[in-house]
Amino acid sequence: MTALHPLPRRETTASSSPSAGPAASPAATPVA
Repeated sequence: MTALHPLPRRETTASSSPSAGPAASPAATPVA
């Protein structure tokens, strides 16, 4: 549940960049 907090936060920043969007999703999961 703790990883869910940083996940949505990163998605918001990724939304700004289409390239970072899909890359941040899978990358943030293992990193968290």
